[in-house]
Amino acid sequence: MKKRFGLVLIEANVFAIWFVRVICLLLVIFNCSSLIELLENESFLRRGNLYTLENNPTGFYIRVTKYAVFAFLSLWFMTIGTKVKNET
Repeated sequence: MKKRFGLVLIEANVFAIWFVRVICLLLVIFNCSSLIELLENESFLRRGNLYTLENNPTGFYIRVTKYAVFAFLSLWFMTIGTKVKNET
């Protein structure tokens, strides 16, 4: 099976594609759970500093955006991004 990533053509078998899909599913679950936890607590701890929505909204929204983008990209790659056309 062949998979196109932009200008690169990668050949992989079905088991490798399913392994990548499972890894992407785990990333989606991790990022969504982290995003939900972040939105519920309205704060996060990074390198010993507590960032809250009131004290540092920029850092909070950057973290929310990071989790949301990674979850979306992992979900996209798991569903649409790993489809392979049968070229015979």
